[in-house]
Amino acid sequence: MSKNTKIFGYKSRTIKHGFTGSKLTAYSGLSSISRYVKKNKIGKTFCKLFPTVIENAGKFSDAQLMLLIMYASLCKVNRLTKIEMFSKDVLVRNTLNLNQPVSDSTLSERFKTMGEKSARTLEQYQLEENRKFLTGQSLDEITIDMDSTVSMVYGNQEGAAKGFNEKKRGANSYHPLLSFISEYKLVMHTWFRTGNAYTSNGSEEFIRQQLACVPENIKRIFFRMDSGFFDNNLLNVMSNAGHTYLVKAKFKGMYQLLAIQNWKEDKKNPGVSACEFDHTFSVITEERKKILVTRNLKAVRIQTISGKGSMGEDIIGYDYFCYCSNLEDKNGIELHNIYKQRAESENWIEQVKNQLLAAKTLVNDFWANDLFWQLSVMAYNLSVRMRLKVKRYWKQEYNTFREWFVSVPGMLVNSGRELILKIYEHYYYKEEWMAFDLILDE
Repeated sequence: MSKNTKIFGYKSRTIKHGFTGSKLTAYSGLSSISRYVKKNKIGKTFCKLFPTVIENAGKFSDAQLMLLIMYASLCKVNRLTKIEMFSKDVLVRNTLNLNQPVSDSTLSERFKTMGEKSARTLEQYQLEENRKFLTGQSLDEITIDMDSTVSMVYGNQEGAAKGFNEKKRGANSYHPLLSFISEYKLVMHTWFRTGNAYTSNGSEEFIRQQLACVPENIKRIFFRMDSGFFDNNLLNVMSNAGHTYLVKAKFKGMYQLLAIQNWKEDKKNPGVSACEFDHTFSVITEERKKILVTRNLKAVRIQTISGKGSMGEDIIGYDYFCYCSNLEDKNGIELHNIYKQRAESENWIEQVKNQLLAAKTLVNDFWANDLFWQLSVMAYNLSVRMRLKVKRYWKQEYNTFREWFVSVPGMLVNSGRELILKIYEHYYYKEEWMAFDLILDE
């Protein structure tokens, strides 16, 4: 290198920092979401369903607090202390018209005061919203996947109890019940239940509530459930209403019974066999009478290699799957393939629980926790309906959508008499963000 050659020098600048930014927000996407909420009159409906009497000590309406919980779920904020900090965000305060931050004690006391009546009112409201949504769709048949999920707690919250818990046996939990409209990934209905409730407890009434809110344009419903819902009374509710179902069967001595059936191998799928048989069960009716009922069952046997023998040979084993369904034209293999499609509902439950943080905000009151659960489920449904406008966004998991649309830093400034949200001009997803913001106003 020549002595006269000039090279670039580099010297980093020292940057001072301080926590003094009062006009900054970490959730720019809430500006668009709040407009969508206003457009659908959710806030006005909350004010009507949950009226708040103005008192000297009262600074917030129940509607404001309920929307705060929904927005917190959408922004992945849980626990009352964190939600208190969330309410200090400048964009949150302005979208909800909060004069001051909401303390965790205020949230706790107000939701405890709302009680069971408000929980049931919110439950009915969500069913009615789903009825309106389905009324506007072109489908005349829908599939409903029903399931329960364990939400573990680390305390002695009211209603939490020991029940089935495959992750941590003996731990207290809640055991909510959910049903999804599979064509749209929407939660059709949900119950927040104590941890010792069996999977199918109350499922007959749960189904009846949904059927009462299905609009006339939906002529047929196909219900799909796991073995926890293999209950004679529940099957009767669905079939008597004129709908079809597919439920995985499970009963005492089932595998011994399957082993002695006459299996017919599928020519297209070597190692896969099917059979059909009738089995008589002793059941308890809704009137608490013990009777015998015969059900037609269809099963699938899939050959597997369970290990190696002493001479290195394969040890052949079988996996058995048994189903009860009133789809009479389907054989066991066809039912098995249809049933496997419900696996997607497990991902939707995971989004409700771990991405919208349902059952992650808790207090020592069962009905308050019920309200928190339902508001998080409602936040999930809100996100799904928004993203339905663009199919590729609808297919995304909510975490992905939140990362590029909701959790975007910005600055809220006053310009004249308007509030303007300024977002980084070179934001990588700028074009997608602006396009989807416009779509939400359509």
